[in-house]
Amino acid sequence: MKPTLDIEAEVQGLLAQGRSKLEVLKALDGKAEREEVEFFLKQTPYPALKERFKLLNAALLLSLGYVTLKKFYFALSFGSFSVFTLIALVVPTINIYLFNEVRRFRRMGYELLAVLSILSLLNAENRAFPEVALMPMQALMAGLLLYKLFIEPDKQRPWKDYS
Repeated sequence: MKPTLDIEAEVQGLLAQGRSKLEVLKALDGKAEREEVEFFLKQTPYPALKERFKLLNAALLLSLGYVTLKKFYFALSFGSFSVFTLIALVVPTINIYLFNEVRRFRRMGYELLAVLSILSLLNAENRAFPEVALMPMQALMAGLLLYKLFIEPDKQRPWKDYS
């Protein structure tokens, strides 16, 4: 079996050639484990859709980057390194992970960002301007991109029923 990075690159390469997800699954049937191929097919959108929604994705990345830098600045504003600094660095660390996933157009990044953006409004510091406007906007953009890049094209999922 091939290493995971090779499988991911091969799936992306075959999708870039214009093949459907079912064709990619059939092409990699004996070369890699089926579960890994299905995972990457589920996580990867079609390249044409990436190109179509790259501006909306860039706007989402700018918003997430702004919030991450603001939270990082807040975490380092305590003046000394302490337990509170470590606790305050949890949010920017998660945001950096989400930024990387959204930058790579991965399904998991959009799912987590939509949920965590809404949940972040439970924190009192996020109920002030501009976070009170940015968080719902991030959730809406992440949800829209999740729907347009993954849910809508894969509604029928013929590649999932292939045996």
